[in-house]
Amino acid sequence: MSLSLLRKLQESIGSRRFRKQAWLGQDQPDADGVTPFQRAAVAALQDEFAGVSFSSAGSKELYLRGELPSANATFFVYKDGAQLQAHTADFRAERWDYESPSALIKELLNHGRAALRSN
Repeated sequence: MSLSLLRKLQESIGSRRFRKQAWLGQDQPDADGVTPFQRAAVAALQDEFAGVSFSSAGSKELYLRGELPSANATFFVYKDGAQLQAHTADFRAERWDYESPSALIKELLNHGRAALRSN
């Protein structure tokens, strides 16, 4: 096996371990049915966008829905993923696509800002 292939394999294993550790417990609902990921995402969105408020919805899986009226946009925060629906954008993200909850939240914030700018 070549040295570069071995190095790539080691990096892949390390990345997988990091991702697994970063997401550990983030999708586990508390007594209120809300996950740590959902709490962190909502806190970041409310900190970034004044006036966005969230309500719970869903029958099989609790998700949080927040309206951003100034951008005519809606955020959906699931137990381990998120979505932004706006007139100018549609963004969907799941934990499998991001190394950590904070990376997913950062991308969600970026898409929210873009929706505000384009409105």
